[in-house]
Amino acid sequence: MPTANPSDLLDKAPPRLRDPLLQPFRLKGLTLRNRIMSTSHAATIDEGGLPKERYQRYHEEKAKGGIALTMFGGSSMVARDSSSRCARAASVSQ
Repeated sequence: MPTANPSDLLDKAPPRLRDPLLQPFRLKGLTLRNRIMSTSHAATIDEGGLPKERYQRYHEEKAKGGIALTMFGGSSMVARDSSSRCARAASVSQ
């Protein structure tokens, strides 16, 4: 049985599957299932300034949704006016 050429299969695929963002991406030994990623950011769902269960579930849900790479952490809320400090200050002043 002849083996199909992968590019022939891609040409026959529906347009949504031919989108370059949905194609696998390979960098050295790492292969991502697509080219969609989320960079590190303060999601303001920390617990006392620390990324705990809720923050982990946030990233797990993005992975379940099909994102190829999500960066966990990479920022902290240390500025006096950060959302975490503001929320704590507001709860203390009430």
